[in-house]
Amino acid sequence: MLALNVPKLINYAFVVAFAILLPVWNLPHTIFLRYLCALVLLAIVIISKPKWAAFFKHHIWLCLLFVYIIAQLIFFSTDYGLAFRNFKSEWLKFILFAITGIGCGYVLSTKQIPRIHLYLGILFFIPLFIHLCVSLIKGVSLGHMPTNYWGINNTHGDLGYTSIHVAVFLSVYLFFQAKSPLAKILISCLLIASMVSLLIASSRGGILFFLASFILIVLIKILMSQNAQFSLKTMVISILGIVILIGSIVQIGTYLDPIRWRGPLSNMEIAFKGDALKINCEGIEVLQRTLEEDGVVITPQIQKTLTSINGFDGARILALRSVPTMLFNHPMGINQSRFAYDIALEEICGAKPKIELMNSHNGWADTALSIGIIGALLYFLVLCQLIYQGMLVIKHQNLVISSSGVALLALSLIWLLRCLVDSAQRDQMLEMQIFTLSVLSALIFFQQQRLTKQGLS
Repeated sequence: MLALNVPKLINYAFVVAFAILLPVWNLPHTIFLRYLCALVLLAIVIISKPKWAAFFKHHIWLCLLFVYIIAQLIFFSTDYGLAFRNFKSEWLKFILFAITGIGCGYVLSTKQIPRIHLYLGILFFIPLFIHLCVSLIKGVSLGHMPTNYWGINNTHGDLGYTSIHVAVFLSVYLFFQAKSPLAKILISCLLIASMVSLLIASSRGGILFFLASFILIVLIKILMSQNAQFSLKTMVISILGIVILIGSIVQIGTYLDPIRWRGPLSNMEIAFKGDALKINCEGIEVLQRTLEEDGVVITPQIQKTLTSINGFDGARILALRSVPTMLFNHPMGINQSRFAYDIALEEICGAKPKIELMNSHNGWADTALSIGIIGALLYFLVLCQLIYQGMLVIKHQNLVISSSGVALLALSLIWLLRCLVDSAQRDQMLEMQIFTLSVLSALIFFQQQRLTKQGLS
């Protein structure tokens, strides 16, 4: 019998589990596969014995967040059975994925993978590629390009969230590592394909933050460039190019789905009027009466806008305006629940609210309602520390470290901003977010340690 090469087998298992985990986060009906891969990675991480103490010594806010989550569960829960179930389904996974990500970063730091950002970008691109293939099949059957079509996904959010990672990793490789023209052309094609997928899915948030991620990487490249001198003419052309790019995409989106792209402004403007809590509890009729009392004539167009508020952007504004009162009532959170907003609103209304949202569509508000204002603040500080860590190494002489620094800086900042307009600090989005950031942070940290020992820092 042939003797098993255990280290080689472990390495193979790590690569396979890691490569499967990244795309399945944004593919439906893959929960079992996701957690199986995560379990394999966690086992390998434990065997690898990373220097946890050294890492957490330099990442104190993440360590404090872990401690706080457990303390909040023990000391500030009002229903321990429910709180513990919420902890297991959300925040325990957050802690475990962060630990697994740190360990994966350590394992990756022991290998020579100069194209790691290219590989990461391609893995996160897989859900978008599947969506494009399914959309093509759908388009052939319809005879035209489908609009607002999500393919096998249950929501366009899955495509939008993975596209952030695609934009960051592929742009980092494109602007900081790619050498050959062919590589640059192929990566540009992948970025364009990602944008096409988001347009078909009509994911406005996805498109906005995909562009923001790409532009942020470009700006970092410009600021880091020491040799190039950017004249006023070059700057004006660059700004015009960005404006034209964004304008063109908005026009295409409006053409494909005019209701979704043109409607939000008037919808949101009206939602800033009246008593938000009362409107949420009693219905849109309260807002209509407020407008009439202010002398506003309820035209058919305004009536249409009022009717369309529930379930759309206007409802999000009403939700966000209601959050301060909820936080005042529950500053330490509500049993670590992902449905804390819905619970707090029903408590205020005394019954089921007429305008129902399961969350506030703001990640920071939902996190504060789930684990308390302190918990949200600690996670904010974690992201700020990761941004700072990325900034410190973007000019490192090691290309992988410097490129990882750019990716860490960009991803941390984009997720910080992304959570202002959507509830992206929950479920698989939170897992993917903390795992990827932990991988990058640990990769940078342990590679720096290794180079320091070798006298190459």
